[in-house]
Amino acid sequence: MPQAQLPAQPAEAPDWVQEETDYRQILLREGVVVIPTPLINDLNGQSALRTQLQQAYVQHYRESPEFANPNPTDPRWQPQLGGFAASANPSSFHHVFARQMREMCTSVVLDADVLPIDGRKLEKPFDRVMWRIAGERPTAESMHRDESQTALDGDVIFGGWINLEDVPQNFSCCPQTHQEVGGQNRGFAKLGAEEQVRYRPHFSLVSIPPGCMVIFYERLVHEVVSILVPPGRTMIRMFLGWRVTDAEEPLFGTQRTLAWVEDQGVPKIKSGQDPPVWPSAYSNFPRNFQKLTDWSQRTFVPQCLYTHTVAGSGAAAGTTWIRVKAKMRSLREYGLPLHRQYDVHETRLLAPQREWMLYTFDSPATRIKYTAVAPDEWAAYLAAQHAVPLGSVVRRPRPSRDME
Repeated sequence: MPQAQLPAQPAEAPDWVQEETDYRQILLREGVVVIPTPLINDLNGQSALRTQLQQAYVQHYRESPEFANPNPTDPRWQPQLGGFAASANPSSFHHVFARQMREMCTSVVLDADVLPIDGRKLEKPFDRVMWRIAGERPTAESMHRDESQTALDGDVIFGGWINLEDVPQNFSCCPQTHQEVGGQNRGFAKLGAEEQVRYRPHFSLVSIPPGCMVIFYERLVHEVVSILVPPGRTMIRMFLGWRVTDAEEPLFGTQRTLAWVEDQGVPKIKSGQDPPVWPSAYSNFPRNFQKLTDWSQRTFVPQCLYTHTVAGSGAAAGTTWIRVKAKMRSLREYGLPLHRQYDVHETRLLAPQREWMLYTFDSPATRIKYTAVAPDEWAAYLAAQHAVPLGSVVRRPRPSRDME
């Protein structure tokens, strides 16, 4: 079976960063920013690199051992049920493609100096990929803030995604609302009716062009809009997120994170939720039981299936159905082949750090060393701002990259 590989590009300094644009200041002010990546369109409106990544994206599903006869070219094939369509099978987190993309996207935000790390540490938590087929639409989610229940006081959590399609995607949000709730961390924080009325006139639809990345404060007020995917299109993106912190351990602790890595299990996402491969509506309503069974048996290998007996006193009580569990187990627990073992650099990325060795879009075969701004360097910068004459500009220190 062919291996899903990220395309090789020459190792050279990135030329896609528009240095005259201060993405960091936009993010600080608006709570959301869209940045270019090496996957943006060229002068002809195309991107050979993005096309190769799309092919690798599809191939990673074919190489996921939990799927039975995966066929992403079939417009009806779905790796999960539900309109939101974020994959939650183990391989979607641990296939080499997903792991390399985590590194490459982190290199993008460091090159662009977009995240206000400010002498602190940066962690790249696990997140999901999306495969939304034509005819599907996400269930609309009313205005809310995404917050991490396990974040520490002072932590700042960012969400977002990279658009891997050839058409724009959109993000519906209310800019400049990210600083209104201080440091609260309540998980999925839905807004009340009065708040929604107040925020609605200020909502904006942010466009994310092909190959670009959107980054936003998780405390920013935003919503999921129910938009139908048109015929002939499958919507794909990779969700992203980062945590700026002074902590030594990752969001969910070192022991649990290492267990996810070693067993290649389904991790919690940064909100603290256990991502499901099917929504609760499929187990709450008997009319969906047969569809869930048919999809489970068609999509997953027998090791991932179990016999479910319906409890309760309703008409379906006592009936049995073959299903995959909504929260899937690890590849190791299923007895399925593991993907390549994580190396030390992949594992370190999942915990708070100030230095990294990362694959980049322009160097996918050789890692590049990145170093965040040290605490004393950031403190010196802040002090210098108060010491220079009025009207003078002190250049902000940036994360550095160099080959080793």
